[in-house]
Amino acid sequence: MQRWIAGSFFTLSTLGLLACDPIPEPSDLGHWTLDVGLGNALAGLEQPSVVLVDSVFTANVLQREDESGRYVRLEPELDACVFTFGMGVVVEDEAGFRVSGPGEGAVGISAPHEACPDYEGPNQDLERDAWSIVAVEPELTSGAWVPAIEAGLFDLAFVGADPFPADFASALDRARVVEGGEFYLSPVLTYADAEVRWASVAMQTQLDPAWQHLVHFIEDGVPSLDLRGQLDAGDQVDASLVIGEVPVALPRLEAVALDQITQIELVPIYQRERSDARPWGSPLGVVAITRDAQGQRILGAPIEWTLTRGKLAMNTFEDPSRTPDVLGVADLCRARPIVQAQRSATIEARIGDLATSIELDWIALHADDIDPDNTKCESAGCDCSASGEPIDSLAALLALLGLGLLRRRQTPRAKSWASKPSLARQQMSKTSTKPRSPS
Repeated sequence: MQRWIAGSFFTLSTLGLLACDPIPEPSDLGHWTLDVGLGNALAGLEQPSVVLVDSVFTANVLQREDESGRYVRLEPELDACVFTFGMGVVVEDEAGFRVSGPGEGAVGISAPHEACPDYEGPNQDLERDAWSIVAVEPELTSGAWVPAIEAGLFDLAFVGADPFPADFASALDRARVVEGGEFYLSPVLTYADAEVRWASVAMQTQLDPAWQHLVHFIEDGVPSLDLRGQLDAGDQVDASLVIGEVPVALPRLEAVALDQITQIELVPIYQRERSDARPWGSPLGVVAITRDAQGQRILGAPIEWTLTRGKLAMNTFEDPSRTPDVLGVADLCRARPIVQAQRSATIEARIGDLATSIELDWIALHADDIDPDNTKCESAGCDCSASGEPIDSLAALLALLGLGLLRRRQTPRAKSWASKPSLARQQMSKTSTKPRSPS
C-alpha cells in the first residue's frame, strides 16, 4: 500500500482488500506502469513527483491483468529482461532507492533488449524509460492538513459516474472543526503547488503539551503524525511537522460553532471494481462534506444518518478512527442474485434542520458476499430496483446500460506538468522564503 497515513480509512476491515493493490504510476514515456513506495495524500499526482530528500523507497514495474484489471508484477520472462537503476539524486540502496540530495533524479527502466538481446516477447521493441522526480529539502516545503479519510480514498475507491468534489482530499490551509465534534486530520507537505511525497524519513508532529491527547499511537507505541479528537468552543491549536530537526509550520486548528455549517454535500463511496461486469462495485460508505456560507470546509460534523429507501447494512465501521461524518454501509442483506441485479438505496444526512440525501446505485453480482442475518441490516421504503422492475431482472439491467447511465467516472487530475516551470529551476531560484500552501 502506498498511502503513508497510519490508521486512516483503509484500516477499516470493510475496506482492507482495497489497500493491497498498488496505485499505478506511469513512466515518463508511458511505456511502463510502476508501483512506487512513496506516500501521497492529496488528490492527483504530479509528474515528475516531488520527493523529500533522504526518502528511501521501492519501485516495481507492473503490468495489468487482462481478466481482473489489477496491476501485477511482470511475467517472469519479461521481468528477467527489465531492470531498474538510479539516476541523478536517486541512488540505489539496500532497501531499494534513496534520494541523496536536492535536485533532479529518476528511477531508470531498461529496455528489454539491453539485458536480453534475443528476447522476442511483449514490449520487445521498447526503448529505455524512466520515472523522474525532483527532490527538495524540508526547508523549502510548506505544511497543510488533509482529512485523513479522504486522503485514503481518492485513488482507492469509486464515487460512481460523477467525479469527486473539487475540494475532496485537497490541502487545507485553514483547518476548522466543529466544537465537540470528532475530527481526524493528517499533515501534508507542499512545494510549488505540488504535494511533496516521502518515505522512511524521521519526522513527528509537534504541538504544545496541553494538546498531546490529540496525537494517537500506532503499533508498538509509535506516535502517529495525525491529529484526532475533539476541541471545545474557542480552542486553537498550533502545530508543526518536524522533519529531522527542521520544523515546518502547519495551519492553525480551530473549533467553530455547529451553526456555522450551512451546506452538506454527500459523496458515495463504492468498491473499486476488478471486472468488466460492472463499472463500479458494491457501496462501501458515504462521506459528508460540510461547509459554511462561504463554501469553506468545516470538519467533524455530528451527522445523523438514516436509510430512507432500500436494504443495507448500516454503520458497518467498527474502527475507532471512524468519524461521525463518515457512514459505512454494505450490500449484505438481500438474497444473492441469480446472475446480476441493478440495486439502489437512499440515505439521508441531517444536522438539526439541515438535511440532504443521496441515492446509491450499483450492480450486485452472484459472487458478492452476503450476510442476510447481519445485525446491522436495515430496510426502509421500497426494496426494488431504481427502474421499478424486479431486482433480478436482467432485461432491466441491459436497458439501463443501454441508456448509458452507468459510465465509469472520470476523475479530474492535476493539470499537465508540462505547463509548469521546471521545479528544479524554481528550487535554484528560491530564497529562504517558503512558498504559500495551496488553498
